[in-house]
Amino acid sequence: MGSISVACYQPKAGREAALTGLVFGHLPPLRAEGLATDRVPIVMRAADGTIIELFEWVRQEAIAAAHANPVVLDLWKRFEAVCTYEIPSNIAEFFGTCLRTFNRTRRNRSGRNRSDRTLRFLGGRVNGRAA
Repeated sequence: MGSISVACYQPKAGREAALTGLVFGHLPPLRAEGLATDRVPIVMRAADGTIIELFEWVRQEAIAAAHANPVVLDLWKRFEAVCTYEIPSNIAEFFGTCLRTFNRTRRNRSGRNRSDRTLRFLGGRVNGRAA
C-alpha cells in the first residue's frame, strides 16, 4: 500500500520559477527509481508563495530507501538550492482550512473516538475503506 506525503516548499527569493519546474518534474525520476506511484499529484500554492504538494510513495519503505538513493539525493540538493522546507501547520491556509475539517471525530469499531484528520483532508481510501 502506498504512503501519501505532504511536501511544503517555500521558494527562496527569485527562485519561484525554478522551484515550480522542480516540483512538476521530480516525480518521473522517483517513479523511474521505483519509489513513487503513478498517482497524479495535487499541487497547490499558498498566498505566501509556498507550494504544497501531495504525492504517493509506493510504500513506507520507499521513503527510507530514498535517503540512500543517489538520484534522489541529487534531486533533493536541487530543491535545497531553490527552497526551504516548511511544515503544514505553519501555512495559514492549511492550518485554518484543515483544522476546521479535522476537528470532527467519530467512533471506531471498539467504540473509542478517533480523529478523522488525515481521512477528511486527503479523501479517497485509507486501509481499503472510503475516507
